[in-house]
Amino acid sequence: GLKAEVVYSTLVGMIYGVPIKYIYEEFKELVTLKPLPISWNSNVMLEFENVFAWLDEEPRRVEDVIQRIAPYSLDRPPFDAFLAQPDRDGHVFLSPIGEVLWRHFRLEVELVDAIDFPAEVAVPVEEKIAESLRKAKHHYPEGTHKVCRKIAELPYICQIVSGFFEDTASSRLKSFDDDGNIRLVWADGRKGVNLLVTTKAKGRLQTLKVAKQIQQLLELRS
Repeated sequence: GLKAEVVYSTLVGMIYGVPIKYIYEEFKELVTLKPLPISWNSNVMLEFENVFAWLDEEPRRVEDVIQRIAPYSLDRPPFDAFLAQPDRDGHVFLSPIGEVLWRHFRLEVELVDAIDFPAEVAVPVEEKIAESLRKAKHHYPEGTHKVCRKIAELPYICQIVSGFFEDTASSRLKSFDDDGNIRLVWADGRKGVNLLVTTKAKGRLQTLKVAKQIQQLLELRS
């Protein structure tokens, strides 16, 4: 119905940051719904980019989808939020909201490819890593210092500091901000530690550009 379409259209407008014009016969003038002053967290799309691309390529059977997403642990957001119910032929597609978020993410990636990397930081690699991580005062997951060093070798990284430990078996990006901060968890299959990476990135797209590089490092070392 029309009311459902209005809700969906409004959500699309908020995701893309464009105003929505609402016409109703009992209104005396056009109503404009302005975009909310918030940004959408694309870290789920970034982490599972290959899975979303695979789902978007062609119709996928239910059993194939279940098998493809099975390796991901339960501490990830459920894929059901992005998938439609199977059709009568047993195929699964992205849901309308999943489709919108995926298209928006792909648009961001295209824009990211066209912008420059952040300015370089004139600080030795080891000094970018917090002392608590370098001197291993705590029982960090195996490989923590190695992955921190790999990240710190990126020339636009300012600092890497540790946070709380987390009961998770797998490493992943958790979020990135418009101000250049990137949050991730590094895990060794038994436990994980939260890491905050500050960078010289300015704005959402440049931060996403750096986040994509960090994500590749996590995939290489997982």
